[in-house]
Amino acid sequence: MSAKSVAARKTDLAALVASLASMAGRSVGPEVVRFEALRMAAIKEKRARRTSKSHETQSSSWLGKSVEKCTDPYLLEVHRPIQMEGAPTDVTNYIERGHDLALRSALTGEGPQLIVLVGESSSGKTRAAYEAAKRMTGWLLHHPLYPRKTEALIRATSTGQLRPKSIVWLNELQDYLLPSDGEQAAAAIREFLSSDIDVKLIGTIWPRYWQELTKADGVYPQSKALLTNQATRIEIEPIFPRDSLRAAASSDPRLRAALASSPERVTQYIAAGPALLEFFRDSRDCSPETWAILCSAMDAYTVGRPKSVSEGFLIDSAPGYLTDEEWGALEDDWFAKAIERATAQLRGAARPLSRLRPRVKSDRSVIFQLADYLVQHAQEERSQSPVPRSFWAAVVDNVEDFSELATFARAADERGMHKCAADLWDPLAALGDPEALAALMSNPSLDPEAAEKSANGYIGVVSLSDTAQLGWLLMDLHDHPPQKARLVKRMASSTSSLQIGPPLEMAAIIRELCEAEELEAVQTYSETIRRSLDAVDTSDFWSTNELIDALVESLTEGTHETALEVARLQFGRHDMGPEHLAAFLTQVQFLGGELANKVRQDLREVIHQVDITKAISIHPTIQNLFLAGEAELANEILTRISSSISTLVVDSSYAPLELLQTLTKRGYEEASAELAMRIAMEYDPGLAHSSVVALGYLDRNHFDEAFNMMATRLAESGPVLPLEGAEDLKMFYTAKNLLELCDIYSNRVHNFRSLEGS
Repeated sequence: MSAKSVAARKTDLAALVASLASMAGRSVGPEVVRFEALRMAAIKEKRARRTSKSHETQSSSWLGKSVEKCTDPYLLEVHRPIQMEGAPTDVTNYIERGHDLALRSALTGEGPQLIVLVGESSSGKTRAAYEAAKRMTGWLLHHPLYPRKTEALIRATSTGQLRPKSIVWLNELQDYLLPSDGEQAAAAIREFLSSDIDVKLIGTIWPRYWQELTKADGVYPQSKALLTNQATRIEIEPIFPRDSLRAAASSDPRLRAALASSPERVTQYIAAGPALLEFFRDSRDCSPETWAILCSAMDAYTVGRPKSVSEGFLIDSAPGYLTDEEWGALEDDWFAKAIERATAQLRGAARPLSRLRPRVKSDRSVIFQLADYLVQHAQEERSQSPVPRSFWAAVVDNVEDFSELATFARAADERGMHKCAADLWDPLAALGDPEALAALMSNPSLDPEAAEKSANGYIGVVSLSDTAQLGWLLMDLHDHPPQKARLVKRMASSTSSLQIGPPLEMAAIIRELCEAEELEAVQTYSETIRRSLDAVDTSDFWSTNELIDALVESLTEGTHETALEVARLQFGRHDMGPEHLAAFLTQVQFLGGELANKVRQDLREVIHQVDITKAISIHPTIQNLFLAGEAELANEILTRISSSISTLVVDSSYAPLELLQTLTKRGYEEASAELAMRIAMEYDPGLAHSSVVALGYLDRNHFDEAFNMMATRLAESGPVLPLEGAEDLKMFYTAKNLLELCDIYSNRVHNFRSLEGS
């Protein structure tokens, strides 16, 4: 017995002696009772110490640090404000806007949430998030960064290391969702949001990245489902309350300067946005080499959207932006001087290029990140601009990230740089990427027989159990019937290998088997889906609708029952608005029964909620109402729209064009004429082949004035990419005998071709 084991007090010592005597067979007295009480107290104390130690160990493993310690906004990537004589050096006093209340409300809601602030560059997204997070006293804040943003996010949401009452900081959300493993990150967030852990994920994103991630083309299905179905989207209000802004400006010279210079873009001015543009433009004359590396970086972000650009890429790409005289006049250390200028801080706030230091000691690479204000400027002003041959050579030699390779390869194909595209697609095709495989088979710079031989080799070994990959390959082989037929034959002969997967890809498999009249295989795969119904991911409404549609259209024994089961699952999991209900009804009306009646009833109850300002959602709703036998509801909406054409959002989708045709067909002449003129003046087709579609709608419906106006506008300033679409537009002008406009547009296309890759 050690000294620590001996009782300190006399009565306790007596109890110990008596207890030992009891163990020796002596009689039990009150001393033994007292000793037992002491022993039980010691056990409880030991257990308490163990539990306390366990809690300490657990708390030390929680990710993040207390919000109260997050006092440096710049560590959370808030833009530094411009520096001016006589002005404070820290961030400006915060001026609240309408979105701040919505953000605070979302943060204090129950359960896990993803809250996404959406706004243009330097609009105040990150600062708004920071100010809201500061109010969450007692919470932890975790910023996933190391070793890579996406990897850190997946680990944080999957390992149980997020304590309840934690904030996960996802500034520049696209950096987490666009990389090659971004879909895995999106899926991890979606699964985490289904838990009951009170954790708030706060993200910021530009509108164009939100649109890219939520496109209906299925490139980012997990991100699309996450953002459209589970995230709380909060739009940044661009304008400050006038009185609050003036009051703050009275004590801050920076705000006074912003009000005087750029009253509608105060946050951008404070973040040195105008200074960045001035620096870029002035560099053309005072430092051509600096201008050249900035052009290289800006075009890289526009063409390929990388997270950063390497030193090697800038060195290899920049010479193509300079004239022979400018290039010959540069000294050997031209790049060091250019980088020194480009990475200098402007007005004490922002750098055109920021050097990013690798966090792994063994990584000696030097990479740079372009200021996001310049990224936005490039996307707005340079997306249709040609890039020199040195740019493409630099891409081939320096880009290694697979997701970036694919984006650059698509752009190279669009710009007619097919040899470069082949070089970029090749390593992806070697890994079995279906898009790369299809692209190489269509590449005019390659020998068709050799490309098809390579494709046949891959099709013979492609995994039939990888549903996502298989579905994409079937869609990408649309223009290659022999290869597609061979793959479908393999699927039909090994139907037991086909597995559950994303609904859109399962729909593609069913449709291709039906087209090949492999009905027994369709029946078998339908049974596979029905047996694993709980595993079907119905979170993306539109993809699931495609699966139901494919099953309904197959008209094969058993597929009707499977379609009904999937539809019930879909209906039970989604809180559907009028747009979803109208689309859903077009499917379930063929399934009949109680479900169809319930959907029809719900639709009639909520149809008044439909937003008639958004053509991209309202026109499909109208069409679906007609298809579902609800013509009365469809005509009610058309009547509402006809008196509100001025409020309609004319976006770059085909929806405004299709709505125009529907209004014309239904006899709304005045509304049709008004919409036609708005399309002629405002519609941005974005892609050259979309220009042909837009003009075709105006021409077929005899809106002559609008047609002539838009034809002229597109010839003078419309898109020239992709070049294949530009050739279609030239042919359209010729067919309509618009020879003068054809010449104008042809010259623009010729100039682009002569400069691209020159």
